[in-house]
Amino acid sequence: MSRCALEIRDARPEDVAGLLQLWTHAGRNEATPRPVDEATRALAQIAADPDERLLVGLVEGEVVAALHLRRA
Repeated sequence: MSRCALEIRDARPEDVAGLLQLWTHAGRNEATPRPVDEATRALAQIAADPDERLLVGLVEGEVVAALHLRRA
């Protein structure tokens, strides 16, 4: 079995399309898909909040995982 190198980093605005695709495949978009600009604003809000982080996991530059962290 081969293993892929997983890069983990904070989400960036250029990750929005990949995140939307990931969430659609995960069944999280039961209603209408979020527009890219709405998702970009949501990502910017998370990035501006010191109590939140959105991490992405990438394989060969493609978003394959996401983790939303919130300090409680």
